[in-house]
Amino acid sequence: SSETFVEEAEAREAAGSAMAAHSFWQDAIRAFRERPTLRARIPELQKRLAAAGKQTLAEMKNVSHEIDIRELVEQTEKEFRGLQSDEAVLKFA
Repeated sequence: SSETFVEEAEAREAAGSAMAAHSFWQDAIRAFRERPTLRARIPELQKRLAAAGKQTLAEMKNVSHEIDIRELVEQTEKEFRGLQSDEAVLKFA
């Protein structure tokens, strides 16, 4: 069963998804740690995990979305204006 994680990680790398591969490399390392007879492979798997982690950065993209919340902020400030601290905390809660 430990090898299935390795196979899946390699398949994800071959498909071009370092993010998915990274997750499977982590799973593989955990599985190999659970079996003392397989622990010798862990350093190799950790190298593969590190390489996938570096490639993951290249897959990440910036996402931005502009939203105008001024009206909501003004409304909230208006509701809390003039309240004592304890009243404001209770109202907020």
